[in-house]
Amino acid sequence: MAAFGLAFALVGIAPSRAARAQESPEGERLFREGRERLDAGDLEGACAKFDESQRVEPAAGTLLNLGDCYERRGMLATAWRTFKEAAVAAAFRSRHDWERLALLRIDALAKRLPVLVVRVPEASQTPGLAVERDQRTLPDAELGRPQYVDPGRHEISASAPGRASWQTSVAIAPAGSATVDVPVLPPAGAAANGLGLGSGAPSTSRDAPRPWQKPAGIAAAGVGGAAIVFGVVAGGLALGSYATAKDGCASYPTRCTPDGTAANDRAKGWATVSTVSVVVGAAVLLVGIAAVLTAPHASAPAEARVTPAR
Repeated sequence: MAAFGLAFALVGIAPSRAARAQESPEGERLFREGRERLDAGDLEGACAKFDESQRVEPAAGTLLNLGDCYERRGMLATAWRTFKEAAVAAAFRSRHDWERLALLRIDALAKRLPVLVVRVPEASQTPGLAVERDQRTLPDAELGRPQYVDPGRHEISASAPGRASWQTSVAIAPAGSATVDVPVLPPAGAAANGLGLGSGAPSTSRDAPRPWQKPAGIAAAGVGGAAIVFGVVAGGLALGSYATAKDGCASYPTRCTPDGTAANDRAKGWATVSTVSVVVGAAVLLVGIAAVLTAPHASAPAEARVTPAR
């Protein structure tokens, strides 16, 4: 990299000396301002000046400086593409020294470039589908094919006439890779009814996860089961009291001793408690089981499949 630094120190001077007659004063001024900002450590300002200088007066030397500026900012894919432009421009002007330098930088960057693949499965294809990456519409030729991108987070979105829009994001490190599959876009009206995605928001369908439902169902089933058990116990107590009442009555349920009458009353009370407990417990148990069985899974069917970056 030290050799690159020395080479760029020469590049920063060479364009103005070697081709001053072919450069506009405005392009020369912008180029020099870019060099000054680069030396001062203002990478964003330097890149902006070099880019504007290239727009005013295209030059291979400016592209080399611009590519170097982009690489210093971590914009590896942008720098790689800029060096490719510089190599072509330098070859056109027979500046083979600059061409070799650009090719060296291209080769060095190639090992560090992140790769992103945006795919549209056959099931997701629909008339008028537009897929964007970082607010740039991707042509069909780029869909499903590896593309070099700058390291960092990238926004991918999709839209189509009569369909709800969708978006996601993925972060990629230098030399990393990621694959994003565009999902099936639901009808536009489905988003408003909670059946799909709208304006890139997460799915809010009627089957959206309800994390409370399954625990509540389990708790209800437990309460219902306990009520049934209590009802069975109460039934046993009712039968015991009934037997005691018969022993205390010469002719059940009439002509009973005081103890027999009391036992008969207890039998009726426990029988009522048993019946109510079993009936209510069974109902609560069934509701609990139904809640557990119908609880939706915490899934997001409209999300893209993203392969994590290395």
